[in-house]
Amino acid sequence: MKIALILRKSCQIFLVGYVACFILRISIFFEVHSEVKLIDKNHVDKGLGSFFGEYIEDESSSIVITALLIIIFFGFYCSNFYIIK
Repeated sequence: MKIALILRKSCQIFLVGYVACFILRISIFFEVHSEVKLIDKNHVDKGLGSFFGEYIEDESSSIVITALLIIIFFGFYCSNFYIIK
């Protein structure tokens, strides 16, 4: 029973941690993205694709990869609610 209680408490803590890390990642992305534009004048902006798929050459592929990773991360986040339940 103690293990179940510890698991439940840790999942509740990590729910908050996931949101905090995601918000931090977004803020760092916008900060770095604005600085790259100042340093590299030839930088091609891929929009949402630059969030997770910056190093993929094709713009549409980088957007697809970014969307898939966000969906996977959201699935993991939602699975914590099931574990807590």
